[in-house]
Amino acid sequence: MSGDVSHLTDAVISGVDEFVSELRRDPGDTRFSLTAFDTRVEHVHIAVPLAEVPSLAETGYEPGGMTALFDAVAHTVLATDECLRAQGRDAEKVMVVVMTDGLENPSTDYTARTLSDLIQAYDGRPNWTFVYLGRPCVARRGAGSRRRSGVRARQRNALGLGARASRHGLRSPLHP
Repeated sequence: MSGDVSHLTDAVISGVDEFVSELRRDPGDTRFSLTAFDTRVEHVHIAVPLAEVPSLAETGYEPGGMTALFDAVAHTVLATDECLRAQGRDAEKVMVVVMTDGLENPSTDYTARTLSDLIQAYDGRPNWTFVYLGRPCVARRGAGSRRRSGVRARQRNALGLGARASRHGLRSPLHP
């Protein structure tokens, strides 16, 4: 989530909180990762038990700065994978949800090409799913479109329809 969506702060907080609430209704031991990003990338949560995730409002979430989109997505994927491997949970289902205006500005570690390659590598795993909320992610072009077992990456217009409306499309990749 980046500062470019600052005019939607309340909708973003509400949408994330409602999504977490919905996940809590499902049985099982769900882990949750959240990365806030602007010119910096900040991991708010990395594979923490869902029961320990507070409201996004309680984390001090405040959009600001530009959009280091490529770095945020790549570092979140790699940090989540590393954490799950360390916990012996690397075979579990992982859903990466990218909520952004789709624009890229100050990333320094990843380019559109290197992020696309990373997403394609993880997208090829049967337990990883990528979901895009908002406008299309530049690095998504060519990545995330070749899903196996009928599971597809999806894009919802969170910026045009509101975070709540788009959030309802998130269940299907993990719950076909």
